Amino acid sequence: MTKTCVPPPLGLIRPSQTSVHFQLVVVQQPIRARSCGFGEKDKRPIDPPVILQLHKESQGSLHRVSTVDNVGLFVVHCQLYSEDGKNLCDHVFHPATIHPPQQGVLSFQEPVLYRNLLGVVVSNGYQLLDTHGDPGIFFVFQDLSVRTEGRYRLKFLFIDLSAGEPLTMSTKVLNEVFSDPFTVYSPKTFPGMTDSTTLSRSLANQGIKLSIRKERRIRKLGDNLYNDVDDQQQQQQQQQQQQQQQQPKTSQ
Repeated sequence: MTKTCVPPPLGLIRPSQTSVHFQLVVVQQPIRARSCGFGEKDKRPIDPPVILQLHKESQGSLHRVSTVDNVGLFVVHCQLYSEDGKNLCDHVFHPATIHPPQQGVLSFQEPVLYRNLLGVVVSNGYQLLDTHGDPGIFFVFQDLSVRTEGRYRLKFLFIDLSAGEPLTMSTKVLNEVFSDPFTVYSPKTFPGMTDSTTLSRSLANQGIKLSIRKERRIRKLGDNLYNDVDDQQQQQQQQQQQQQQQQPKTSQ
């Protein structure tokens, strides 16, 4: 599979050492995903959904940002990078359009470039409660898919739209952070989705649109001792009734 690295779509000014006050923390890391190929219908989201929380640096330590007035103007943009974080992999050439050079043959067909990272790559800030009931500013990426297999990282850029410069129509990236590496599997080798986390369930209960999978039922000790016995007895009774109905009646 041939990958390409292209400049990011946003012409944003990188942060200076003196302008960084906010810091993003990835509180829910991506683990795996199933590659969705070059079709447009079979999109499979990165699992679990990536969740970031905003912190503010003060006197050399990080403090959770609990509330702000312009939370809707806080935006995080996501990009796809190689595992080592050096190469941008947001786009990829379709392998069917890449033809090896042949001697004496001129090819006028250019390789077709596709987005490798699909879905919603921008998240606004949300004022929500964490799993302990503490308020915070969260950014949720629940609709990200990757076309091609491999090992990747996600890079997140934090932007405050209210701090933009109207004359230059630009704004500064206030903070950047990488996720942990994750694996994109082929459909045949994909091990399946993980269970929904406590944080995902908590944010979903507060109105964030997240796909929540049902919890696996954990059987208690009492269930093993009594419920299993009751189930077995009920099955035995049903089998006895069926056998009695099938036996021919003897004449008196």
